[in-house]
Amino acid sequence: IAAQFAQLCALENANLVTAADDTESTLLDGPDYDTMQPDIARTDGGTATLGRTEKLESFLNQTDAITDPERRGAFLIGALVGQVGTYQQGYHDRSTTVIDQYPIKSMTKTRVKRITQEVIDKDVVYSRESAKKGSNINSTMYQEITDGIVETMAKKDPETWEISTDDLRFYYALGVTYGMNDRSTNEQDTEHSDADAAADTSETNE
Repeated sequence: IAAQFAQLCALENANLVTAADDTESTLLDGPDYDTMQPDIARTDGGTATLGRTEKLESFLNQTDAITDPERRGAFLIGALVGQVGTYQQGYHDRSTTVIDQYPIKSMTKTRVKRITQEVIDKDVVYSRESAKKGSNINSTMYQEITDGIVETMAKKDPETWEISTDDLRFYYALGVTYGMNDRSTNEQDTEHSDADAAADTSETNE
């Protein structure tokens, strides 16, 4: 259910869903998401699409249920777990990732702080590793997510959240799904920006 919800939200944000009547929606023809490369959505007819930060803000703003700070916090933590886990699998070839270490069914309010601390620590470690290898990362990977987590955690201690365990797990699950489907990193963003700039310069010279 969580995966389907996140996918429908993504499709709606991409204007690939149109209302057929008051009770049902019709899916328009769109890209084949099963065969899409991780960064294929970065371009559209040669023009840059919304960046990761804008995409995240758009998703959060258009999903009314996540306007609640505690639900948003659970979603953002899940998103970071999904992103870091996918990075571990893709770049470190790990069969067991943070997605497996912090399963949805085991998420509780008392575990939120520890899980947040551990997954941010891994994000920092991987970011520094990439920087040492010569990448152009000058901040943590997935900064838009970590900034949101910091803002949420600073307002209220997760152990005092009033959200139910079922709600916590549901929005955490949505976040994990969102994170797993967003496989770009700050490093890739910079590489694409540099490539686009080089292409524009080449076209201008011609």
